Amino acid sequence: MRGRVIKIERICSRVGVIEEPTITSKGYQLADPAHGKNKHHAEFAVYANTLDDAANLIAKGFSLWMGAKGKRASLIAPKSLRIVRGQNGFAALQCPQRVVGCKASRIKCLPSTTDIDTHRCY
Repeated sequence: MRGRVIKIERICSRVGVIEEPTITSKGYQLADPAHGKNKHHAEFAVYANTLDDAANLIAKGFSLWMGAKGKRASLIAPKSLRIVRGQNGFAALQCPQRVVGCKASRIKCLPSTTDIDTHRCY
């Protein structure tokens, strides 16, 4: 994995909402998979200071708390997250068409585009 993390996004956000990682005074809040069905409890929260640190934990199976204005934060599984990394000054995009099990996966994208300014979906 190359490039610095510039965004972590939910693959299929709630309708009409743009969700972002929940950040507290301690950092981005994640949940340790070692705690199984209790990982959502506050006492098991793990915090990352940067998006890069959070992405490293997500790669290890940690879930990320995400929320939007006016909406309660939700715990999102790593398989439902997309890590967007900077590459040569541009954002490296993963085409939503590659997403399995999401209505957004019906979006068709031009396959060869890799930067945020020229990526086009229709």
